[in-house]
Amino acid sequence: MIIFDGGPCFSDFRKHKLLLKLQAAQSNVLSLKANYQYFVDTASLLSERQTAVLQSLLNCRCHSPATDFSTQLFLVVPRLGTISAWSSKATDIARNCGLDC
Repeated sequence: MIIFDGGPCFSDFRKHKLLLKLQAAQSNVLSLKANYQYFVDTASLLSERQTAVLQSLLNCRCHSPATDFSTQLFLVVPRLGTISAWSSKATDIARNCGLDC
């Protein structure tokens, strides 16, 4: 499994609005960061070229582990076994770009 970091999930306005709601429920929340992450399961290791193609398609970069241990991480993912139309289409696009791994 390869994890790629994507862009922000929310605009600054939406993020601030959500932060205010979180702080109303839990006053010790100081900040909020919400980014997309892409979990890619391949049958074999990707070459550097394949990784670059995938990063370009997803407009992202390889995951770097967090070093700030004062934060709490929450992953929001679909139910186990859920296959979305988007993931099926993404698989087709990756295959059309030569990523049949």
